Amino acid sequence: GSVIGTVISNSPAILSSELPQAIDNQVFTSILPDPGLRMVKESYKTGTNTIKNAVSQNESFDWNITYYNDSGNDDTEAVITDTYPVGVTVSEVWHTWNTATVNNSNPPTVSGGAVDITSLVSIDTNARTITLDIVALRGQNLHYLEGGTIRLVTTTASSGLNTGDQLVNQVNGLYSNGTT
Repeated sequence: GSVIGTVISNSPAILSSELPQAIDNQVFTSILPDPGLRMVKESYKTGTNTIKNAVSQNESFDWNITYYNDSGNDDTEAVITDTYPVGVTVSEVWHTWNTATVNNSNPPTVSGGAVDITSLVSIDTNARTITLDIVALRGQNLHYLEGGTIRLVTTTASSGLNTGDQLVNQVNGLYSNGTT
């Protein structure tokens, strides 16, 4: 196999005596130590899909954590822990499965709609963390490309924050897929 950190370059060429312009396309594939759970976190205007990177004091906004299994192996364990900053209040936690998860459910055990999972997550207000066991929520392993979106709803920046303060929110994923 390839050594971790190796980048494999693939450059196709289309040659023709009738094509006046050059066509080029390159694909770079990185060899990673252990893919398994990809996560992206963004802030949104409350209740919308409009990205919002700046908010005012006492303004509500949502944080979305979109995740999926990016390995060829089933994730037998997938736990996401979100640590939110001081000065922020989270009132609800919602979850929506992605299309791959809904389509792979046989028999159908999940739906594509948003579900309030506030009572299913572990919320520690002292540590300012929210923890969700994805495999337990799914009821089975998380297969390739399966995942969803966790939405931290009505997140409020308190009046104690100053203009220009940055709210750093950290999300961590723990997973096991038989390759570690």
